[in-house]
Amino acid sequence: MTAPIGRALVGRGAATESFQVLHLFENGRDGADPAAGLLLVGGTAYGTTWNGGIRRYAVYNPTGTIFKIDASGHYSVLYRFSAHMPFGRQASPDGGLVNDPAGNFYGTTSQGGQNEKGTVYKLSARGRLTTLYTFAGGAADGEYPYATLLRDARGNLYGTTISGGGTGCEGAGCGTVFEIDTSNHESVLYRFAGGTDGSHPYGGVIRDRHGNLYGTTSEGGTSYCVGSGCGIVFKLDPHGHETILHRFTCFADGGFPMDTPLQGSDGALYATAGCGGKFYDGIVFKIDMGGNETVLYNFAGGSDGDAPFGGLIQDAAGNFYGTTEFGGGYSCNDGNGCGTIFELDTAGNETVLYPFKGKRDGMEPVTGLVMDLAGHLYGTTEYGGDRECNNGLGCGVVFKLKQALPSGR
Repeated sequence: MTAPIGRALVGRGAATESFQVLHLFENGRDGADPAAGLLLVGGTAYGTTWNGGIRRYAVYNPTGTIFKIDASGHYSVLYRFSAHMPFGRQASPDGGLVNDPAGNFYGTTSQGGQNEKGTVYKLSARGRLTTLYTFAGGAADGEYPYATLLRDARGNLYGTTISGGGTGCEGAGCGTVFEIDTSNHESVLYRFAGGTDGSHPYGGVIRDRHGNLYGTTSEGGTSYCVGSGCGIVFKLDPHGHETILHRFTCFADGGFPMDTPLQGSDGALYATAGCGGKFYDGIVFKIDMGGNETVLYNFAGGSDGDAPFGGLIQDAAGNFYGTTEFGGGYSCNDGNGCGTIFELDTAGNETVLYPFKGKRDGMEPVTGLVMDLAGHLYGTTEYGGDRECNNGLGCGVVFKLKQALPSGR
């Protein structure tokens, strides 16, 4: 591991960026608690909420929505989930969406299905939802898929489950990597054992042109972190053979990666880890194909941000953009901060583009961002906004950050 580089340049955001709340969730039929990233298609953002979807204060359990919102803030719900009888319905879409050229969307629910272990679904361009696969749980096929899916050019879907796939991890299983083919047949590509090979992959996978898959697990890998391990970065070849690219210790190298890695323009993997680093407040890191880690930035836990759990995106100039769940200089979470939107340039210098205030602007962005052709950023916060739900924490927002990009960027 090479020495960390970079420094914080906090405060530029107010002069050069304009923050706008596009939608403020109200825990009614519009949904609540968006915990996944957005999908941007032709200037319209599509996403999910894992809660809400029925009228406010209804006695039935809310189970989430699929929504769309344009750049002007026009919001509509495409589908409302149900977990009630008959069994086999879906509930709690924690992951985001992927699409195909025909305008269909694909995603997962972490609950629901005949076994209450989660589903893979398709939402047609006309708004009809079909369950493609229902997880049985246990050693057979995995259970509780939380991550956004990956769709290849042939239409096969790839994803992860945080549990199932075996009898390890106190009998619950340590998670899987799976594939759903175009006939809706599921294949388990890898079963995590919970030891040095990792366990509990909350993030999804990416795929290179050779068919190799790359991802992270939030635990496993080492005996650090109270024995459960601090997570790994892995490579899975087309034959199902796993290669560990890095095992985290939660010290200088970070730990507990929770989202899907990004393959940068140089072929290396880039991601965030929510703990560890110089100040134990998380890092942005790079892993090359030889398994060498470089810490690109150490969060200090103050105005520069704390706990970066979401993924990264990269612009054409090589700059990275992401979020931190906490930090930012405003008082939320017993003084831990309300979260930030940040930029990391190619020299490793961090700029806070927006510090959340924890009011109507939202708080605790737990996922990554998307960027339009003009360089504007879009994302969600899980809480904040309408203060009437989640015991006053709020129901979350969809936001847009208009960037006044310097010439040449």
